[in-house]
Parts: sequence; C-alpha cells; structure tokens
Amino acid sequence: MKVQKKNYTLIEILAVIAIIAVLAGLTVGVSTLVMRKSADTKTAAAIKYVEMALEKFKNENGYYPTSANGGVDILKFEKNPNNTAPAFRLSRLFDEKFRSANTKSITVSGTEYLYIVDGYGNPMIYRSPGYFNKGKYDFGSVGKDKKVGDNASGDVVPESLNTNGQFSHSNLNSQFQSDFGNGDDIVNFTVSQP
Repeated sequence: MKVQKKNYTLIEILAVIAIIAVLAGLTVGVSTLVMRKSADTKTAAAIKYVEMALEKFKNENGYYPTSANGGVDILKFEKNPNNTAPAFRLSRLFDEKFRSANTKSITVSGTEYLYIVDGYGNPMIYRSPGYFNKGKYDFGSVGKDKKVGDNASGDVVPESLNTNGQFSHSNLNSQFQSDFGNGDDIVNFTVSQP
C-alpha cells in the first residue's frame, strides 16, 4: 500500500509561521525583562555594598567623603589602594571582586581613579552632604533610561565625565533636588521632599 504524501496549504504554513513569531516575541520579551531585573538587582546590591563601605569610612575618619562643591558628583576613588592620604582611604574598602564588576576607570590629572557604575554600566551619582538624607549622603542610579527621576525634558546623566571626573551637566543639581529617586531610579533613600 502506497502512503500518499500530504501537501500543506498556504493557511497551514502561515499558521505555523505565526506561532513561531509569537514564540520568538515572547522569548525576546521575557529575556529583556530578566536582563533588566538582573541589572536592577546588581545595582541595588552595589548600593548596599557602598553604603557599608561609606559607614566604615565614616567610622574611621569621622565624616563621609564630600562631593565636589557640595553638588552632585560621582563617588570616585584612586585606583591604587595603597595610597594612605585621607581623600583616598575609601579605595581600601572595596575588594577586587567589587572593583572588577562595578567600576570604570577615569584618569584625572595623571592619576587613575575608579568610579562606581550601576548594572547598566552608567555612573552612579553621589551627593554629600545629602539633600534627601540629611547629615549623610545620597547615592544611587538613574536607571536604564539615564534620566534623573521622571524628567520628561530629555536631559540625561552624561555617559562620560569631564576631565576633572565630574558631571558637566548644567541642570543636574536642580534635577537631582526635584526628581532623583523617582521613575526607574534606584537610590539609598525613600523619596520625600525636604
């Protein structure tokens, strides 16, 4: 008995293609969500680690590292952990595993510094004395969108820093005070305006 070969209709072929497209879309959507959650988790863990290091720094020195001109900055520290100058004591508080996973390098006036990045590779921002955490410091990530809070104006935290290792964004301090901690920002405080 001869088995008859069945030909597929155009509708059957299109149905199979549609099912494959839906499955591919679901896979991409789920993987994107998982990657974002992973980056957010990495950022939150880095913030907790830095908080512990800053508390240890304060216990040893009696103060938190101050940000440039009391404004919004990055938390940078000299790459060489053997420098014992007070401004660089923070460097000793971060182990090599944290440094390799959570920092990027910048050279300022011939000295190599490391600054802390979030799970998306963007510089985390720091302000001491704190605007939200009075008597302490404010520290966190602007999230995947690189915008301070829900800032709809399109202003973003720059990916690169100026030659002094500081943000050159002119509106960053005012945006920080009005919006940091909102939107997809991940921060070390609960947002409540002073």
